[in-house]
Amino acid sequence: MEHPLDGAQLRFERADRHLSEADAIVASWSKACENQIVCDGGKIRFDGGWPSIPLTLPIVIGDAIHNLRAALDYIVYELALKHSGSVQEGTQFPIEDYKVHPVRRDRGFDARVKTYLKGLNPIHVAMIEDLQPYRRGQWTRTLADISNRDKHRELCPLSKDGRMIGLAITYNSNGRFEGAFKVTTDDKGFAGIDVERFDVSIEGHHAIGIAGADPTEPPIMETLRRMEMEVCRTIELFRPEF
Repeated sequence: MEHPLDGAQLRFERADRHLSEADAIVASWSKACENQIVCDGGKIRFDGGWPSIPLTLPIVIGDAIHNLRAALDYIVYELALKHSGSVQEGTQFPIEDYKVHPVRRDRGFDARVKTYLKGLNPIHVAMIEDLQPYRRGQWTRTLADISNRDKHRELCPLSKDGRMIGLAITYNSNGRFEGAFKVTTDDKGFAGIDVERFDVSIEGHHAIGIAGADPTEPPIMETLRRMEMEVCRTIELFRPEF
């Protein structure tokens, strides 16, 4: 017998495939960064600057976000069907910053319950409220922020500005570079040590974040994977309710 949350699970799995694609895009971008590295006069520099972030990345992220949000909506749909005995039109998983909005009567969690959560019993309404941003659901706020941009046909704005990027130097007798080296992005650099040959690799997953965000905040891929984990937990939280 099929479980009522199989649809939510399939949406989750679809999101996971999109995030794996996003990981591959970032890995490819990291390799493009490595290809910009040259060794000249005992220094390592980036020739021509950093490559642009691939335009496909925010598109794939948007696809992942759409499916994560849909997985949550599927949960609400099935709960409403179970407890009301019929399909409830217009249900969805609400994400609200306020229990009661200070200005707009049509906003806030309590107002949304009447439409988005119609047909649900009070226990499940309370479980969903516990996942709201004003309770302990910071991940739901991030999900809503990115999802709302996607709904308005806006790509998630990504940036590498001000962010750290991981660079590793590996001593290798068959490495791409040779001789003594210094690592620099300008003319200052710092002293290296004499080696015969070495390779330089770049890890770009920590170098891409949401544009305008604090550069000390987690990078976009870490944020998305954490969000994915929380959606998975939410599916499992409600699975025993059927």
